[in-house]
Amino acid sequence: DYASQFGLTSGTGALLEVQQLSALPKMTSLTEPWSHGARYSWIFPNMTFAASQEAIWVYEATPISSERCQIRQSICFPKNTTELPDFNEKSRAYYQRLDDAMSEDIIALENQHRGLRNSPSLQGQFSPLMEENVASFTNWYAMKMI
Repeated sequence: DYASQFGLTSGTGALLEVQQLSALPKMTSLTEPWSHGARYSWIFPNMTFAASQEAIWVYEATPISSERCQIRQSICFPKNTTELPDFNEKSRAYYQRLDDAMSEDIIALENQHRGLRNSPSLQGQFSPLMEENVASFTNWYAMKMI
């Protein structure tokens, strides 16, 4: 069970706008439109991955208890990309971007968890335009509970 969406990007979706000069080359086997964007997928219940023009990155969250989870993140590059003379230098921007995103996510998730522990807090409705994948997950979860 999964949800997935494709989006066109200007440059690579793996890096911030200010990091685009560190972009690695696109995979040569990609054709349009795949060579101009990224596919973001959520494998329920706990894995997210994105396939961009030059890399694939994966984020997995495994619950340890009701209060803790373990996060693993990985990034994969084509072998020919890893053999480029400037790979070590340019790949640092990708690793930093993943670390920065993880730091942002942890803060947001901790805030959400605090809110869920507060008994007066009730779940609101999802925005069908902005949160289609969240709604897909909750529908999947509800079917597992039945």
